[in-house]
Amino acid sequence: MADMIELMHTLAVAVQASTGIQAWCQTHYSQALMVSEGWDGQAPPGENDTPLVVFWPEDKLAGQNQALKIHNINVAVILWDETEPAAVDNVLVFSGQRNVEALRQLILEVIAANVPNTLRLAEVATEWDPIDQSPLY
Repeated sequence: MADMIELMHTLAVAVQASTGIQAWCQTHYSQALMVSEGWDGQAPPGENDTPLVVFWPEDKLAGQNQALKIHNINVAVILWDETEPAAVDNVLVFSGQRNVEALRQLILEVIAANVPNTLRLAEVATEWDPIDQSPLY
């Protein structure tokens, strides 16, 4: 399986079908997880559109001088969480920030388990920007 779109779709379907992820979303947000391949950057998700996971292709490196084909697929984990911050051990804690990381870890486990045997998950890069978009995490 060398097709990047096919790989992305396989991973998206696995995340959508995960009973563990769906149960987590129901427990924490009383909604099913929505999964999308791509999104409209001009219309960011709203409260009723999350929890949301978005997959989109970044780039692919291949060719005779490339020892391995490299597929870079972006995965965004998006939550809408208006829970007021609470003090935990005298530290102000935003539950949305903690929850987006918990959900990201569950999603990563499913992705890692569903990478085809002919490929390997070589790298995971996590990027955070929870402050600018709150309550959208």
